[in-house]
Amino acid sequence: ALYRDYLMRTRDRVGRTTRETGAWEQVYHPVLGMLTVAEASLTVPQIATYGGITAVGGETCRTALDRLGQLLKAEGGAYRFAHASTADFLADDEAGEELWVDPSCWHGKITDHAFTKHGADGSWGAAGPYLLTYLPAHAEAVGRLDDLIEDPRFIMAPGLDLGDRGILSLLGAAGRAKPIAGLIRRVLPMLRDRDAGTLPHLHLYARQAGLAAFADRVAALITDPPWSLLYTH
Repeated sequence: ALYRDYLMRTRDRVGRTTRETGAWEQVYHPVLGMLTVAEASLTVPQIATYGGITAVGGETCRTALDRLGQLLKAEGGAYRFAHASTADFLADDEAGEELWVDPSCWHGKITDHAFTKHGADGSWGAAGPYLLTYLPAHAEAVGRLDDLIEDPRFIMAPGLDLGDRGILSLLGAAGRAKPIAGLIRRVLPMLRDRDAGTLPHLHLYARQAGLAAFADRVAALITDPPWSLLYTH
């Protein structure tokens, strides 16, 4: 009840002070959606970019975060809910139609942005620490984890989190990409060491496993093979 009362008062205040309709629906609600699914604190540009949020009637992501400040914890210019129960409330039917957040929508926003920005050209190394750590979790929530596992450019991206928060923690959730997940585990020591033999070994294992399409994608990344790529033909 406390969350609902505070948010409804904020919604009413926004409606009174903005000169255009739609500020709550197009700015505030998306900000709440992004923070509901965020796996870590997000900066203002990240919230705006990942969520596709633009200003309405002078209301921006920053002004929304200022007005919602009682619910937030800000550290180093990044924001998250101060209590996990806020996200739980917003994702529950208890929030009501005006406030309810559909987590799959916002997981999808983050995932779609990442694939559009970095998936087409393979520029995963430029995706930044947040996506290189938490994109697999967002992708898994909307059924696109396999797309990441099947892209060797993501697996080899500089800065990819290979700890217990990133892609490795979700390999067991792979669907059609389960055979590839097994290959990634086989080359994991080399991957962690950024060993130059990682891609050739991954290519070899993929050929041996009969995963021709994945093997071809891996081969396309090998610029200076330590041995002939014809070894399994």
